[in-house]
Amino acid sequence: MIPDHIRFLIEGRFGKKIAYSKDCEALAYSIEKVCVERISPTTLKRLFGFAKSIDQPRTYTLDLLANYVGFIDWSTLLAKVEQASSFSETEKLKKEIIPGNHVQLFNHQIAISLTTESIHINSVIDLCKRFGNEPEIFPFLTAMISIAAGQKNIQFLSSIYSFKNIFTSKTHHPLGFYYIGQTMGLMMRRHNDISDELIIPLASNVHAQKYFIEWFVDEDHLHGYYGKLLDAYYLKVKKTAHSNLFYYCLKYKQCYQIGDAVQQNKWFKKLNKIKLTEDFHPIPAGRQTGIAICELSKTGYNIKSNLYQNIVLFAFKKEYDHAIGFLLYICRELFSRNRMDWMISIINEFELHHGEWEIFNRTNDHWGIKIENQLRIYAAYSSFISGNIKTARHFLSKIDPNLFEPFIYKQIHHDYIKVLEAIKTKSKI
Repeated sequence: MIPDHIRFLIEGRFGKKIAYSKDCEALAYSIEKVCVERISPTTLKRLFGFAKSIDQPRTYTLDLLANYVGFIDWSTLLAKVEQASSFSETEKLKKEIIPGNHVQLFNHQIAISLTTESIHINSVIDLCKRFGNEPEIFPFLTAMISIAAGQKNIQFLSSIYSFKNIFTSKTHHPLGFYYIGQTMGLMMRRHNDISDELIIPLASNVHAQKYFIEWFVDEDHLHGYYGKLLDAYYLKVKKTAHSNLFYYCLKYKQCYQIGDAVQQNKWFKKLNKIKLTEDFHPIPAGRQTGIAICELSKTGYNIKSNLYQNIVLFAFKKEYDHAIGFLLYICRELFSRNRMDWMISIINEFELHHGEWEIFNRTNDHWGIKIENQLRIYAAYSSFISGNIKTARHFLSKIDPNLFEPFIYKQIHHDYIKVLEAIKTKSKI
């Protein structure tokens, strides 16, 4: 059940009291519209006491409710609510959180843009200047991106990452930046007729380079709009070992997807010249290490190799929330090339190093929860190959396909089905 103080805040954000079971259906729609993530009406009915539940709600669900009323996560919301020891203090808290006039202005701008079938860019720029520090700026902009795409408004879509007061980490949680990038990427998937015109403006913008191209790595469309965007990005971005690693990994992946062994080898040679240090991002580090194991290692798991030292650096010396990103991307590479000798050993050592309780169930971070969910695919297959069928099935039962990342959905889902079928038929991939 939702605590009364928090229920009060959710109802204020929703705009009406949640008095009946059917209200949860409208609330689910409102949450999805604001947060661009979904909680099912059934789950909400359990949380608000309209249906019985014997299970604790998932952290992901609670964090999403916290996002809905303007907080980074559930624990932050609880800490704030605990300060409201009287009704008057709760009223004050409500006024701090519940949208005011700025939301009305956002909604008015959306309505005007739909009515006139045009977007007055200066009006949107003004709203960003005045209210860019408000959390509701993100659902407003994601809605405007969708409208602009329908209207083929290249000027507006090219300008998104230049709007003032938006991409400021001191004011906003990075999750908001990610959702704008996600919306832009999904829009470009659907609108091939305008995506080519957006390539150069987006690739040239430093905010778009970081919060869209580098954060929303659309592997499922490396041979579509994202491949073109990636090449334009590399022409524009400042060349560093980090940007080189990012680009070379994805060019290698692009060639691997179509079986172009000659070009694949070319990009691997470039990749192999980059020496990893602890300041690299764990995801491209995981990609590079996995690729190198598949390309170079002709023997089994070797703890004396330089490749193993990369694993130590990113999987064992980093904190758990950072290490799991490295682990996911190295496992994806190893699984795709059937290097189970390395994958099984890495997963087993990872669990021993980070604690001998259930693996991949330790983070409260939004991204971490999604990474853990996808890691269970490879943990399940690792257990299966090792003969632990019961453990493998346990991991599979904990996987939620709705939590797969949209930009690698096809590939992750493909791996998920392969593991599911292998365990079902008790035959190796």
